Amino acid sequence: GIRYVVIPEFDGVVSTVDEPLPTPVGLVPSMEDQLDLVARTPRLPTLEVFENRAWLPTTALLTDSAAQASELAGPEVLVRADLSGATPVFVGADQFATTAESIDAGVVHLAVPFDDNWSLGVDGTSVPARRAFGATTAFDVTTAGVGELRYESPTSRLLLVFLQVAFWIVALVIVSRVQVPTGRRTGVVTEPLIDLSAEPVIDLTVALTPTPAAAPDPDASDR
Repeated sequence: GIRYVVIPEFDGVVSTVDEPLPTPVGLVPSMEDQLDLVARTPRLPTLEVFENRAWLPTTALLTDSAAQASELAGPEVLVRADLSGATPVFVGADQFATTAESIDAGVVHLAVPFDDNWSLGVDGTSVPARRAFGATTAFDVTTAGVGELRYESPTSRLLLVFLQVAFWIVALVIVSRVQVPTGRRTGVVTEPLIDLSAEPVIDLTVALTPTPAAAPDPDASDR
C-alpha cells in the first residue's frame, strides 16, 4: 500500500536552506540499495523521492502477468512482477464492515498477511482464500459479478475479550478491597454496655439528709 517514500532535505523549521541539517548517515544510500525502490528523476533540491516498484493498492484486482505472479512465493517475485495493471477495488474495506462492489474476473489481492477469516462472495458464491506471493491473501475470481468482502472474527477472539474483562473486574475488586458479606452474623450483642448520652442519676434521699452536728467540747469553756 506504500507507493512513494519521501526523504525531506529541509523542513523549513529545524533544517532550513540557510542552516541545513544533514540527513542521517547512510539513510539515502541504503534506500538506493533497495531492489524494489527506484529514485525518481529529475530529483528535487529539497526532497529525495523513491518509488516502490512492488507497490500494490491495499485491496486490488490483479490480471494477466500480475495474477500469475501472485501464485509464486518470495519477495523477489514482487520485484520482478509487472504490477502496473493492478486496479483498486473494495476501497476502504476493513474488518469492521462488509464492502460490496462489482468486480471483474481476476485475482482479488489483499495486502495483509494471510488470514482465512477474510471471505469473498461473488453473486452469492463463496470464493476460497489462498496465499499470494507466499505471504498475503488473495481470491481467484473466475467470473465477473457483485462481490462482498467481509472479515469474520474468530470465536476465540471473543472469548479472549470476555476473559480480559473478567480479569480486569477481579483486579479492580482486589485493589479496592471490597468485602462482600457471606451471611448474617448471629449472637451479636445489640444493647449498649455504656450509654454516655444518658443524664446522671442523683439520689435525692442522700443529698437532702442533714449532717449531724458535732458534740460540744467540755474543756472549751475552761479555755
